[in-house]
Amino acid sequence: MKIKIAISLTLLLMLVSCDIKKSNTGPGTNFIRVYSDPVQNNAYFPADFIETEDKGFIIVSGRYGEEELNYPGTFLVKTDDQGMIKWTYTADGSVLSPVPDILNINGNYHIFCMQDNLRARLMRIEDNGSSGALAPVFEADAFNPLRAYHDNNGDVVLLSFDIIGNKTVISKYDQLMSRQWNRVINAYLGSDYFVRYHLNKEDHEIPFFMGGITLNGLESHYYINCFTNTGLSTAFINAASGDFTGSIMGNTDEFNIDAAYTSMMHLQDEVFTISRFHTRDNYIHSRQTLSILEHQHSTELTENPLNVPELDEEAAVISLKDMFNGKEHVVLASTSKTNQVILYFFNTSENKLAKTKYLGHTNPIKVKAMKRGSDDSLVLLCQTWEAGRYQRIMLYKISMEELGF
Repeated sequence: MKIKIAISLTLLLMLVSCDIKKSNTGPGTNFIRVYSDPVQNNAYFPADFIETEDKGFIIVSGRYGEEELNYPGTFLVKTDDQGMIKWTYTADGSVLSPVPDILNINGNYHIFCMQDNLRARLMRIEDNGSSGALAPVFEADAFNPLRAYHDNNGDVVLLSFDIIGNKTVISKYDQLMSRQWNRVINAYLGSDYFVRYHLNKEDHEIPFFMGGITLNGLESHYYINCFTNTGLSTAFINAASGDFTGSIMGNTDEFNIDAAYTSMMHLQDEVFTISRFHTRDNYIHSRQTLSILEHQHSTELTENPLNVPELDEEAAVISLKDMFNGKEHVVLASTSKTNQVILYFFNTSENKLAKTKYLGHTNPIKVKAMKRGSDDSLVLLCQTWEAGRYQRIMLYKISMEELGF
């Protein structure tokens, strides 16, 4: 289905901002920025962001605008340290569906996008201070890119999907973008349906996530949420060989995903913090042991499940591992049924929920990415709906004082 949305030729982004609450942490430590558009029907789908050396932020987003496109185009925003816009850039209609993560390769920021022929292309983000652009770097032998990961060795792992063959494709490249291996995994019948609608944003987005597993000081495996022959599953892939060594199998019922992981964070050995859903229920396992050499089912987990009924049934969950007050925590960010952002802070050494923080907002909101700021703040990239209808980019910055640390 083609989507045609009208837009003015000149994009004028306005800002709506408000303080979370007054504090003594200085101006700009806490802020909300909603990047509004005078053309109401323009739609934005934030993918990822990164803090730059000048303490500002570069945001990458999908965008439906004036062109008749099957998939959203690519849009960049550069802000200062207060979230105020310095420049914006709209790519032409051949650069589509940007996917997280932003990759720092040899000191430059890059993003994988999809060309109009559906082939994955690596693009370099160029920031000239007062303007920005995207420059093509590498055309991958992969189609329908879904997620990218930059591992501890500087190598790049790309998740993509072969719609014609109905197969998941995982490719590893070195820093010169020379392919090291390629792993193809058969997907269950109907996976192509979910991939198409994930990419064109016409339906619920799928939680494709990736990360590394470090054992004995070596990042030996990757965990990748992708489609396998049992449904949406978390695959464990040997980092050196690309072998598919194990998985956490999801469950499907015709064209519904009934059980799957929504986020994962490696703690140590074969211990993880995970979030998952089963039918209409959401769960968090703060410390779950998983075998990366076996195939297990996501509904068979039993270690300390925390039922979180306040989460929206289709809520995305974003995870982050970092130090707070000198102690390691895993933070899970999601959205409640009452339209609040919820932050769960799990102390990893004590294996307990240390803190829960609720962040209210007037309009519907979804968390898309979460990172620590250079000033120890917590920064969230979100999608919000102005007036409950118009899809916009939102940046949310919260100080440690506001979080209660």
